[in-house]
Amino acid sequence: MSGRNRQVAHLLSTLLLALAWWGAAAGRANCQLALQPLKVFVDQDGIVQLTAADLAGAGWDLAQLDPRTFRLTAQGAEAALRIPGGDDGALDAGDAVIFYGQAMTGPYTRRNVYWLTAGGAPGLRMAERDVTPSHGDPVAANWPATLHVEQDVAPWGYWQNPPGRETQDHWYWTWPLTASATATLTFEMPPFDPAGNVALRVSLAGKTDDYGAGDDHHTRVALNGAVLSDMHWDGRIVFVQAAAVPPALLAAGTNTVTLQTLADTGARANEVYVNWLEVDYAARYVAQGDRLAFAAPGTDAYRFQVAGFISPDVEAFDLTDLGRPVRLLNIQTAPEAGAFTAIFEDRPAAATRYLAQTAAGRRSPAGLVADTPSDWRSPAHGADEIILAYDGFYTDTLPLAAHRQAQGLRVAVVRVTDVYDEFGDGLATPQAIRDFLAYAYVNWAPPAPRYVLLIGDANLDYLDRFRTGRPNFVPTFIFDADDVGETANDTWFGQATGHAPVPDLALGRLPARSPDDVRIMVAKIMAYEAAPVDVWQGRLLFVADNAPEHQAAAELWAAQMPGGYRVQSILAGRYPPGNPTADLVQGINRGAFLVSYVGHGNFDRWGVWSGGRLFDVTTVKALTNRERLPVVITADCLNGFFVHPYTDETMAEALVRKADGGAIAVWSPTALGWLSHQVILFEKFSRALFSAPAPALGDVILAAKRNAFQQGVKSEMIESFTLFGDPALRLRLTAVRSGYLPVIVRGVGP
Repeated sequence: MSGRNRQVAHLLSTLLLALAWWGAAAGRANCQLALQPLKVFVDQDGIVQLTAADLAGAGWDLAQLDPRTFRLTAQGAEAALRIPGGDDGALDAGDAVIFYGQAMTGPYTRRNVYWLTAGGAPGLRMAERDVTPSHGDPVAANWPATLHVEQDVAPWGYWQNPPGRETQDHWYWTWPLTASATATLTFEMPPFDPAGNVALRVSLAGKTDDYGAGDDHHTRVALNGAVLSDMHWDGRIVFVQAAAVPPALLAAGTNTVTLQTLADTGARANEVYVNWLEVDYAARYVAQGDRLAFAAPGTDAYRFQVAGFISPDVEAFDLTDLGRPVRLLNIQTAPEAGAFTAIFEDRPAAATRYLAQTAAGRRSPAGLVADTPSDWRSPAHGADEIILAYDGFYTDTLPLAAHRQAQGLRVAVVRVTDVYDEFGDGLATPQAIRDFLAYAYVNWAPPAPRYVLLIGDANLDYLDRFRTGRPNFVPTFIFDADDVGETANDTWFGQATGHAPVPDLALGRLPARSPDDVRIMVAKIMAYEAAPVDVWQGRLLFVADNAPEHQAAAELWAAQMPGGYRVQSILAGRYPPGNPTADLVQGINRGAFLVSYVGHGNFDRWGVWSGGRLFDVTTVKALTNRERLPVVITADCLNGFFVHPYTDETMAEALVRKADGGAIAVWSPTALGWLSHQVILFEKFSRALFSAPAPALGDVILAAKRNAFQQGVKSEMIESFTLFGDPALRLRLTAVRSGYLPVIVRGVGP
């Protein structure tokens, strides 16, 4: 063979080997794709069934799977499976995967996530126990049960700031009952033994406390018209009013509890919430809706006869360990009075709990999706800025990431679902985000991340109790602030080393509710940073409402500005003549680097002047300043309350979302403000702002919070001040001309 032929043969051989390797790799990739874990979402307690069709619809190739290798986990703990028909190594059309699923509790989500994997070592399977009713054990007549009835009534049942703060329920069955008032609470009573003992408890919460009176509250509880309890109690406390119930008073089916508040205590204010009621009773073994969760009357051996099933196809489980149910075998059924009774015998322990149901009662999952793997829990990563985006906004975030990378920053763009999966076992909670950021700060390649930008809006109604249907795109951490109660705390995410309240990471948020919102805010950032040097970048605008102490604070801060900048003031108390709102709009439209407001505020407005509101979300529509975008900082209350359950437009959000103007960033509180503390915080902001030639906004805010806390500013102030904008923003601060002295004017001026 000639040398040339040998070369050709070698090339062909190499090509064939490469093709063979590529084909094998593709086969492995396809197999791996088919074996990606499935996320099984569960939002109700009960036996969950996954059919073969469900698994195929989620992307699994059933022909490649051996169900004997299936494994299920949740929050790191393995859960037992039952796979009837899967022992032959194949998942056929009639086969299913069965497990006991639990919904989540807590403030953030009801959706639990179970992870189903295949292809590895066999997973945990349900144990089985024979309960053949053949021993003649005594029949269990009833068992001690408690019925808990609770309703969260929106909007008036929501108490944003109860005295117990995070430890106290914020949702109630009634609005505040002002004495004298009556609340009627109805509930459905399951089958019970009228010979058993009955007790009733009603949980109340005092909303008012009159220190000049003795007992503030006088409440009376009646069941089906008969008064059971009449009590006096005092203060803003949780109070459980309990009473024994004559069994004859309790009705099968619908019952009515009446709660009266009486105005005879002498208290000037007497308001009470009703939270829940409970009934202790002797429960009978009768299925409701083809299902019964039950216990035993004791720890002896019993014969259980559960009546009321509409079909004989009854299955039962020992649910003492909810992660490891035990399937009960050889249950018998017998027809009785047009229904069927399930019969078995067992010797329970004191904690044993059972579930009996027809097979038709198995629940479908709330969702089933194949996981898309990610690897953010790896020290191989490194970033100066982490951009954490709602999945649906990811693509629209990439231009900003590229812009930052062109400036020399290392940028990681992360989908929030990947964070939930890797750091929260799939659960959509703020804790997963905090754990991810803490991991990145400590473990990623140095230097540690400096900036975090969240892309997506949030609201405090995670469970949609207000029935608005508004999603949480990227959640915030909810904490209870003084006086206002539940509100947002994005600062919490940045406390990577756990040293509250000062964060380690500078954190900001673009409060987007749509891809268009993202594109608008990203375009504003890029246009702002690309803007040429101009006179507006040296204008500093100080605004106050008509309260004298607010005007004094604004003037004091304005007078502290260094030379070289045009300082202008709009102090509403000095109008009329003129209109401060018109002057403010004109001043922003002409361009200003900084707009500082001191005064009263709410989520949708600044304070007032003698002619009405000084500035609010409707006035933002009049701003046409395009790329001449100020940083807006507000020493007021609630301008940053972006978690409002009913509106998307807080002051901060309206300003940064404005397409043809508004603000490049807003730094505002999500809670109430204390002027004495805000003055210190703003003074520290000013020092940090003018101490570096071209600071990033996040560095300025981080330094301001750190230094203000060291000077005694309260933790709540540090945590509630929120940046709406990119913390990596390169500020366009430019002196007008050297030596220019501050000028304080009533109006906007030239």
